[in-house]
Amino acid sequence: MTRSFNGLGLALATALVLSGCTVTTDGSRANGSSGPDGGADLPGDAPQGAGQKSGELSFSPANVPADAALAATGEWIFNTDTCGGTKVTIDTAKGTVSCAGQPKGAFTFKTITQVDTSQGTLTAGLFVTRRLVIEPSMVVDVVGNRPLVIVALETATIQGALRAAAVHYQSNGGGFDGVREVARGNGPGGGQGAFAHVGAGGGGHCGVGGGEAAGGKAYGAPTNSPLVGGSAGGGSPYASSGAGGGAVQIVAGRSMEVSATGSIAVSGAGSSWLSGGGGAGGAILLEAPLVSVFGVLAANGGGGSETGSSNDGADGSASAEPAKGGPGDCSICGSGGYGSAGATIAGQTGTQLDAAQGQGGGGGGAGWIRLNTKAGSATIGATAVISPALSTPCATQGTPAAR
Repeated sequence: MTRSFNGLGLALATALVLSGCTVTTDGSRANGSSGPDGGADLPGDAPQGAGQKSGELSFSPANVPADAALAATGEWIFNTDTCGGTKVTIDTAKGTVSCAGQPKGAFTFKTITQVDTSQGTLTAGLFVTRRLVIEPSMVVDVVGNRPLVIVALETATIQGALRAAAVHYQSNGGGFDGVREVARGNGPGGGQGAFAHVGAGGGGHCGVGGGEAAGGKAYGAPTNSPLVGGSAGGGSPYASSGAGGGAVQIVAGRSMEVSATGSIAVSGAGSSWLSGGGGAGGAILLEAPLVSVFGVLAANGGGGSETGSSNDGADGSASAEPAKGGPGDCSICGSGGYGSAGATIAGQTGTQLDAAQGQGGGGGGAGWIRLNTKAGSATIGATAVISPALSTPCATQGTPAAR
């Protein structure tokens, strides 16, 4: 179900973007030291346990401990003027951002332990700012082994690309790495490794991985609490399986917009050649009183690879198009299974044209998408692309927790 608001929240967010200054901070530690150890404060962090000013957040963000410091004075704005180019990385392990022209104070960083321990003790990298803007043409890549949580105390506007997508066997933003041998993929929904001419299974998350019995199982929750990345596909001889997509949570105290030029992608990666499994999609959680989506939210699975030696599975894309499996490069070679996308939440099983040649690897399953708003229904524009689709159990809407 979608719902149209009177436009006041969207107009407010737009006015703030047009009138705001363009300064950011790198969030680096003092004395040039490396990233935080055990959640140590970075310079400029609010004191441990300090709360946000009264009324700045009218709800309790999911996955964030109640005593986490939610205070910031600066604005976190990504554009070519301050970053010196169109590509930026956010490191969730070190709490750093590769945008050289940023003054201090735009954000604070803390490693947090997520509230929900049903899947074990999980951490995340928490960045807090007053206002978040990713301007058009900017590409912000999330790296590091922890999920990304951004709390913007006022508004968040995504006009460029925010990516925590996996690349080959390398995960980002809390996803699970692929494997480079005959083995089950990493993560709770890791695909089974190839065996006896049966292709490796794709990784599972919300949707199961392709590969019949070899496909990775489903796990996680529609609420994205806890916030967990996607699992990797199974490995095979001479191949690297696809890693699972990462996990991104963005919270805004007033309103949030993903514009028609904006995208958030946490898709899984395709497997390299010889029957490897594709990675599952990750997780996206957006929370604000008003959320408007006109661009792309994608948590798709990656494609499985063929039985031959030259065609990899494709990575999951920032669209509703499924990642293709590697096509067989000979008359008897099996092709890899497609990854999940759109209304299809399970990865596809690879084909087997000749028992002696084996079966292609399975595609990765869908991740989770969750939109939490005051009304329980976000504004979804005609240009919006949400994959997995809102018609599936893998993309849902609800309300944030009360304070």
